[in-house]
Amino acid sequence: MTFDFYIKTELKQKFNNNGFTLIEVIITLLIIGICAGLCVGQLKISKVDGAAKMIYYDLQYTRMQAISKNNDFSVVFNIDQHSYEIKDDGVTVITKDIHNDFKGVTITLPTANPTYNSGGTSNSGTITVTKGSDSKAIKFSWTGRIRIE
Repeated sequence: MTFDFYIKTELKQKFNNNGFTLIEVIITLLIIGICAGLCVGQLKISKVDGAAKMIYYDLQYTRMQAISKNNDFSVVFNIDQHSYEIKDDGVTVITKDIHNDFKGVTITLPTANPTYNSGGTSNSGTITVTKGSDSKAIKFSWTGRIRIE
């Protein structure tokens, strides 16, 4: 009988799984899912923020090109087509379409398009990016400073 007892205890120890129960695994996955959902919701950036940042960085690029190439650069907005062009002395260098990345976003700009000279200064104005009730203003000043408000 002792041999029989020995085999049974050996088999029990060999096949005794010290793992997690199904309930523990489900609860853990549920908690991870809730945490992931909360994080994704906070990382979501609005289309207005994205469009405003794209215009802001392109204005910065235009200013830097004017300084480095010692030439006049401008950003010309085409409101009807939801696009703008970066121009070097009137010659189009880059064309951007806002609706490719940010559908439904509209742009309002002052009477004059931003133009940067070789010293990095420009005319002053505000470009407004809106979608529904959400809006951002990109302000550019004669000193060349650009900011999003």
